[in-house]
Amino acid sequence: MACKNISPCIFIVCSVVVSVLSAEPSLEAEIEALKAFKNAITQDPLGALANWTDASHRCNWSGVTCDPSSNLVVSISLVDKQLRGQISPFLGNLSALQVLDLTLNSFTGHIPPQLGLCSQLTDLTLYENSLSGPIPAELGNLQNLHSVDLGDNSLNGSIPESICNCTSLQALDLSVNNLYGAIPKEIGNLSNLEYLQLFGNSLVGEIPPELGRCKNLAHLELYSNQLSGAIPSELGDLVYLETLRLYQNRLNSTIPLSLFKLTSLTHLGLSENQLTGIVPPEIGSLRSMQLHNLTKLSLGPNQMSGEVPDDLYNCSNLESLSLGENNFSGLLKPGIGKLYNLRTFKAGFNSFTGPIPPEIGNLSQLITLSLSGNRFSGLIPPTLSKLSSIQGLAFQSNALEGAIPKNISELKHLTVLMLGLNRLTGPIPDSVSKLEMLSYLDLHSNMLNGSIPTSMGALNRLMSLDISHNHLTGSIPGSMVSSMKRVIPETLGGCRNLFSLDLSGNKLSGLIPATPFSQLSVLMSMNLSRNELDGQIPESLADLKHLTTLDLSQNQLKGKVPDSFANLSSLKQLNLSFNQLEDQVPETGIFKNINASSLIGNPGLCGSKSLRPCSKSSHSLSKKTLWILISLGLVFTLLILVVVISLLLQCARKSKAELIENANQNSLQH
Repeated sequence: MACKNISPCIFIVCSVVVSVLSAEPSLEAEIEALKAFKNAITQDPLGALANWTDASHRCNWSGVTCDPSSNLVVSISLVDKQLRGQISPFLGNLSALQVLDLTLNSFTGHIPPQLGLCSQLTDLTLYENSLSGPIPAELGNLQNLHSVDLGDNSLNGSIPESICNCTSLQALDLSVNNLYGAIPKEIGNLSNLEYLQLFGNSLVGEIPPELGRCKNLAHLELYSNQLSGAIPSELGDLVYLETLRLYQNRLNSTIPLSLFKLTSLTHLGLSENQLTGIVPPEIGSLRSMQLHNLTKLSLGPNQMSGEVPDDLYNCSNLESLSLGENNFSGLLKPGIGKLYNLRTFKAGFNSFTGPIPPEIGNLSQLITLSLSGNRFSGLIPPTLSKLSSIQGLAFQSNALEGAIPKNISELKHLTVLMLGLNRLTGPIPDSVSKLEMLSYLDLHSNMLNGSIPTSMGALNRLMSLDISHNHLTGSIPGSMVSSMKRVIPETLGGCRNLFSLDLSGNKLSGLIPATPFSQLSVLMSMNLSRNELDGQIPESLADLKHLTTLDLSQNQLKGKVPDSFANLSSLKQLNLSFNQLEDQVPETGIFKNINASSLIGNPGLCGSKSLRPCSKSSHSLSKKTLWILISLGLVFTLLILVVVISLLLQCARKSKAELIENANQNSLQH
């Protein structure tokens, strides 16, 4: 009865007092936890915690958010503040904490298990720090967790099964760590999961079929691990799946047909595994519109075989298609021309045969086209000139024949052109010189003839040139070489000069240009071997301070090996064999331990450990000096002969005059 007489106002006052008294311990614990967090920071170069001073105003501290009704801290967000130190375990006393985001800092040490006491925590983001140790099993106590991002750290150990108790999880990112062991099958309990990113670890075992129970999964990223076994067919039950990336593992099954029911799929990455079998025709069936939304398909390298089905070309939204490094065979069908949105097409290192379909010229958005290492034959289709956006074109190691199309000059954005190891004939067309963006040009091992066009001097962005093993004749155009010293675009790493030059295996003649080559200041590799070059080796080649490989073998070079080559500290490989070089070889630098095979075939060379010893005269006098001395001796001898003959002639004249005078005197007397 007494209770009934208590005034409502008194009841409210009592309730407030009780609430305040019960809140005081939480507030004190919260203040101590925040102070402990700050004290664990060893470096704060941006002053992010500079205003963490007055505890009564903690809700105004940078990165701190409080609940307006309880005044308790609900969020700590200190993203990209360059903080160093360890995460204080006292954060576990923040009973109202909902968000902890320390992304892009340099925190070290372990993730404190005490975070498992933050029962209200919904978002835990510690991405891109330097945290180590295991993932605390205590995180499995956090039933309200929606998002966990621990990616890009150095965490180790296995994925704790307890994390699968967090059934409210929508996003789990443990990528780019050092995690090992199997993916727990309990992960199938996370029915609300939409994002699962475990890539970049060392996880082993099979992909758990239980993942098929995660019905809301939209993004599954398990690539760059050591997962093995089959791709579970249960993944075909994930009807909302948009991204499936399983590449760079050890998966060794066929592709389950169930995957081709995933009509929401936009990215399918299965490359760099050991997958077998064929590409199922169901992949692009128009009848069921399978994978019609697919924009990226990566199937190579694997061990897949058979022909590429025509239905694949119904996936008209494809932007990237990679079939490379498999065992696909047969023809590349004209249907490829229907993939109008394709920007990257890689089908290299398979067993495709027949001609390159001219319909490939319809792919006007194509940036990269690689068909290398197949058995394509016939001509290079002239329709390639319609690929106005193309930057990389790789057709090497096929059986293509005929001439390089003259209209190749229309590919204004081309930076890489690789046509080596084919059966191309005819001259290098001048139109190649109009590819102003060209940085890599490989025409080696064809049957190209004629001379190197002097117009190639316009290729002032060229970084690597290989036209070796053809039937080219004439001399090396100095203008071409000198032009290569100009600026290369910043998009290619800020390189300023040609770094690789291979003209070997042709019939080039004449002198090695001295001045132009010396201007290629970052040249690292030069091969002029197996030509008909003559004259002396230019001393100016010693100005190439970054040169690591120089091959001048099998030419007709004469004279002395430049002493300045001994000063090329970067030079690791030098081949001067089978020329007509002579005189003493330098004794220092690369010559100190040079292999005999690098100098063989030069009978006139001496002085190296692998060569005959030099005679004293060759030690003391150079050939030029000897010629000068011999010439001076001859001149001196001739001068003496002239003087002697002059004296003899004078004596003869004097004797003759005396005889005439005596005869005249005798006649007068008679």
